[in-house]
Amino acid sequence: MVKNVTYKEYMQVISSIQERYEKEDKKPDIDYPFDCRVINMLCEKDGYKLVRGPYNPKNTLSIGLIKAGATRIPKTHIQLCIRDERIISDYIICMY
Repeated sequence: MVKNVTYKEYMQVISSIQERYEKEDKKPDIDYPFDCRVINMLCEKDGYKLVRGPYNPKNTLSIGLIKAGATRIPKTHIQLCIRDERIISDYIICMY
């Protein structure tokens, strides 16, 4: 089940980290961007075993088609981050 509350919390944490380190001279000890660290923190806090999200690769062909007005839909795919392999019952490798 998707939790908008978790996404809002995620964005708040990212924003607070960004604001904190914009004001300081030293570099944060967290890899930038902060996504992985924050996602792991929220998963551990809330007990999530799977994270699903869209990924938009910067594909030259799709960017060209969008700029030309041929499409408004970028090439996007869904990534799954499985934090507990015991939840996998079966899988199929699909090449396209």
